[in-house]
Amino acid sequence: MGDIKLKKTFLKGVLLSLLVFALFSFKTESTMSQQMSDYCYVPPSTPAQEVKPNVLFVVDFSGSMQFPTYVPCTFNGYTQQKVAKCGTNTASYNSTQTYWGYFDPDKCYQPTNQGFVETSCNCSRNIQNMTSSCISGNLLNWVTTTRIDAARKVLTGGKAPQEGADRGKLISEGSIYTIEYEYTINDSTKKCIFTITATQPDSRKITIQGQNCQIKLNNIDIKINLPSNAQVKGIIHDICDTSDLNGQINEKCKAIIEFMIFASDDREGEILVGKNATISNLISAINNAQPYWGTPTGEALWEAYDYYKQLNDHRYEANTEHIGRANVNKDPYYDRIGNKDVSVWCRKGFVLLISDGAWNGDVDPVIPARVMATTDLREDLESTQSVITYVIYAWGDLDNTARLEGQRAMITTAIFGGFEDYDNNKWPYPFVSYNENAQGTCNYGGDSTRRSNISDNTTTYCNSRGVSYPLSKCNPNGNWDNLCAEWDTVSNSPKDGLPYNYYEANDIEGLRAAILNALYDILRRASSQAAVACLTSRSGLSSIVIQPYYFPKFQSQKGERSWLGFLKALWIDAKLQLREDTLSNKILNLLGEAFDKIIQFITGAQGTKVAVLQGNELTDNNSCSVYQLKDINEVISVFDSGCILAESNPNERRIFFNSGNETLDFISSDNNVVNLLSGIWGTTPEEARCVIRYLRGENLSNDLQCNIYDSVRRPREVLKKEVCISGDNEITWRLGDIISSTPSLVSEQPVNIYHLKYWDKSYRAFISSQEYKRRPTFVFVSSNDGMLHAFRVGYLKPGENAGSPVKLVNAPGTEESDLVGKEEWAFIPKNALPYMKWYGNPNYCHIPTVDYRTLVVDAKLNGSWKTLLIGAMGFGGKEMGSFSSSLFVLDVTDPLNPRLLWERSLDDKTLTLSMPAVVKVKENWYVALGSGPKEPEGKNFVGAKIYFFDLGTGNKVVEIPLKENNQALIGAVGDLMPVDVDGDYSDDAIYFGVYTQTSGDFYRLRLRSGESYKEISSLVSSDITKAVSISRPIFAASAFAKGPDGKLWVYFGTGRFLSGDDKLINYSNYLVGFKDGAWDTKYEQSSLYRLLTDFQKTNPMEIISTVLGYQNVCICNESGCSLQSVVRDTSPINPQVSPVQGWYFELPKEVIISQPAILGKTVEAVSYKPSDDICAYLGESNLISLYYLTGTANPRPVVLSPLATSPAGEGRVKVNPKISLGLGSPPLGNPFQVLGGSIGRKYAKLVQISGTLLKIEQQIAEPLRGRIIHWVER
Repeated sequence: MGDIKLKKTFLKGVLLSLLVFALFSFKTESTMSQQMSDYCYVPPSTPAQEVKPNVLFVVDFSGSMQFPTYVPCTFNGYTQQKVAKCGTNTASYNSTQTYWGYFDPDKCYQPTNQGFVETSCNCSRNIQNMTSSCISGNLLNWVTTTRIDAARKVLTGGKAPQEGADRGKLISEGSIYTIEYEYTINDSTKKCIFTITATQPDSRKITIQGQNCQIKLNNIDIKINLPSNAQVKGIIHDICDTSDLNGQINEKCKAIIEFMIFASDDREGEILVGKNATISNLISAINNAQPYWGTPTGEALWEAYDYYKQLNDHRYEANTEHIGRANVNKDPYYDRIGNKDVSVWCRKGFVLLISDGAWNGDVDPVIPARVMATTDLREDLESTQSVITYVIYAWGDLDNTARLEGQRAMITTAIFGGFEDYDNNKWPYPFVSYNENAQGTCNYGGDSTRRSNISDNTTTYCNSRGVSYPLSKCNPNGNWDNLCAEWDTVSNSPKDGLPYNYYEANDIEGLRAAILNALYDILRRASSQAAVACLTSRSGLSSIVIQPYYFPKFQSQKGERSWLGFLKALWIDAKLQLREDTLSNKILNLLGEAFDKIIQFITGAQGTKVAVLQGNELTDNNSCSVYQLKDINEVISVFDSGCILAESNPNERRIFFNSGNETLDFISSDNNVVNLLSGIWGTTPEEARCVIRYLRGENLSNDLQCNIYDSVRRPREVLKKEVCISGDNEITWRLGDIISSTPSLVSEQPVNIYHLKYWDKSYRAFISSQEYKRRPTFVFVSSNDGMLHAFRVGYLKPGENAGSPVKLVNAPGTEESDLVGKEEWAFIPKNALPYMKWYGNPNYCHIPTVDYRTLVVDAKLNGSWKTLLIGAMGFGGKEMGSFSSSLFVLDVTDPLNPRLLWERSLDDKTLTLSMPAVVKVKENWYVALGSGPKEPEGKNFVGAKIYFFDLGTGNKVVEIPLKENNQALIGAVGDLMPVDVDGDYSDDAIYFGVYTQTSGDFYRLRLRSGESYKEISSLVSSDITKAVSISRPIFAASAFAKGPDGKLWVYFGTGRFLSGDDKLINYSNYLVGFKDGAWDTKYEQSSLYRLLTDFQKTNPMEIISTVLGYQNVCICNESGCSLQSVVRDTSPINPQVSPVQGWYFELPKEVIISQPAILGKTVEAVSYKPSDDICAYLGESNLISLYYLTGTANPRPVVLSPLATSPAGEGRVKVNPKISLGLGSPPLGNPFQVLGGSIGRKYAKLVQISGTLLKIEQQIAEPLRGRIIHWVER
């Protein structure tokens, strides 16, 4: 039910909801014939096209790449054919160690005149068991593998010609040398001499001799004849679809990849593979480039800088054929989309540097690495294009001193090339300078290298090869300054004194892991924008805010994962600051050196970030500065239900479903359940068992009985540390994506305020009972895994002192917190079942199931008070045979023991997208619901209707068709909003909009006539009248207020956002406030309606005020955080005059899809401007704040933001009616959560925009009596 005063006080999630009936006949209808593709739906807020990152491989192809990997090299120049000479050395072979290379270390090989072939003899890895015709692959790898072999093995699978005499062989390439190896058998010392020769780098041969060596070979080609079924695959095959090697890299790979090599023979950063290339081009370039000569690493990075800048600023390499601004075949920031060449300014650029670090050119690589990381490389493009350098230290010298110098250089390059500049000084802490033009040299390991004088204010290092680690100020075992987090703990990297973007590799398997981990981290960082964690909704509880969000794509080291849902909790302190649980103890810690950090969400071109602030009190620029910048998954939550669920035993989950006649446990051990579901899914009972197990959360990838079915083969496994802060173990992610579901709460606090507003003594007795007062808090949220989940929040228990004011425990009367965040149960509606068979399909396209808002309400049924949870499938349930979108009602009076009351679909099989209203008329309780579209995109409609159902039984009471000129009105009904204007405990009317794809109007349904209420069962079409004719789609619910004359004011916004077509609107929408002339104390039988032109347009009206006072507010954005002075107090220059009938605020090419809110004589709404730009797919949201009677800005700014006012002459400002909230879309339903309000006129409001909780500092525009009141969400 709805009441002006009721809802404007502190009604919590009250009487607007959706309820549904459930009396199904026990029959099963197979859905086998249905195609998954017919039910796919991706919300328009999710990017239709992925923006792939650009990764420029910069790979060391200097002469050292010819050196052997496992045995020493005493370098002595090159042959005329550029073959490195490594001299004669001694080395030891360890049979217990695995040496990776072209040979399979676990196989045995026989030499032939065509190279080596696998043989079935038994050689083992011990040399004493080998013969000349039976040699271990492990030994052959030890003595023959070169660094370039290792690189190619990892990247491409190895140099394997596709044609010619060597087709079907792996060809070793590299240096020549002799290795002497002594070993003992039965106290007898034996000696083998291994000699590698070559006339060309790729014509290597091996000779093994020695007087008592039991293996003897003579000039055998180091070529491996592959078995006919062998597959030569490397990392390129892991990150690209190589089914067609002639496919374009930018189309077939997860990233756009270019390949650059560097050496000092006129190849100081030569691009071999540019943007317009095939996978075959890339493989060929890696396999055929010849390593030779010096190591000009810094010069190569300057050439990488030139490539991203698309200008030849440096002389080292021309790379002309790869330079051409705005050329889609060359420029990494341009793509062809459709028939247009467009700027992809949001693409993230990376360099992946692979080297031994022993640079010996004239440029210290830290210099170009820092410039790329801190400079906008493309002033011709929107936003900022900087490039992050990832570093892989590999092929390190066997000499410890030389190895250490290479490591130091690579670590320092990573720090300078990837730091996040928390203090905005353009330098990675603790470094403060270098000298690019320093004179003189540094001598390291026989190399004479250029000075760069890297300084940290305490020590000046000759260059990067001399910087020792750990740094004295960033030593995790000693002094570690918070600013070391600029590079040490980024992306949840461990605090180890090493940069997050630095990797090491000592062998082939290590190199493979390092490159893959680097690439997956790059893809993950890039996906933070391409797959923004979309905040869908939230629910508040005292000092806790609960935040669900989802990732359409998530890049794990285990591979790409899709449609993952998350549910986390954050603190809100008494000063209305959002805080993470920094100390991870479920206690709000506010004092001392260790406290829970204040956080602010930031949205921008780089995706969703969370700024963790330095101070505990935001009183100056030092406290209002960034301590750390985190991705959304790195925030330390009070609890993380997704992680708790992932670590639970899937066999212990309590999941039940509606079978039609009763609720049954969703388990695979019950044959009746299996047979019922196999009938619905059109599967065998064996497959149905596997699907049940998969949906419960089991990993069936190694289950031989189940992994034969496509229905359970979609991987959900991730590393725990990627999603849960810490932990190297693999977990199965079980929570599905939460997109349109608004969580609702049950706790020991009253759900409604009937005892206060209506003095209902029976309700007061209900909420005062011990059963009610001892309820732990539960949060209910539905997700597209087909389930409504019930998670335990616990109980906020007062703490022991002001420094720890509150802690979260399991329930009232306990001290334990081990159950906090746990999933206590999950419910599956019957009508969601058929779609769930596709959830585990590896080609899953995203199918909505239980994807909508939930509502909790206290209601009196048959004389007894109950707490009811009302849910809907919403976007889920596009008609499939007898199944379609449904509503359901659960009795959660005891939230640990829920009971299904009913579930039912609408008679016209439309979607349950109309958020229904709980309506009370006299002593009867109903659910009113409008019909929806036939499918989620909102393109197909039938005749619009309003349904009334009995709240307790789900029985349909009446179905009311909407008519226009006595004809059925084709369209869908938006959210319903009832109103009890006279406060008599009965609703008087319901307001709602209707929408098609581009049109609609605003309606009222009269529930009374004069002094008497109508019988709900007798309502007919003529009881529905048009309130405003506006010819715009109306999806969102309305809001109400009473004017000074006691007249009813109604506020609504127009617009819809259901499909990609809704991004291309070419018309204006409106925020409308009007005095409903049909109301005159009691409803009269009036058909009066207004046109938009009857109201006053307020956009042109400027409000100018005199400034009386300012206030400092801590504000964070992409540039950092700082205190900013904002206008607080003003006096109006001109009085405001209310329009006679109403007003409207025009919104060109914007939509309103969320309910407005009324607070302190201000009407607020979030408008949204969609975009079909690949880089702006998030669109932009704006906050509109208007005086409720005039539709103009309040003379006293409501929002404490620098955007809220504009200069208007000395001492004056123009108060802006609309301010930008940044990138992102608001949710369906209510986007607002008011925080506090006990301190004078000040309060804060959380506004939810894609991936973020924006805290907006606000104040009451005019004085109010008593506490702040808020028109609460339905």
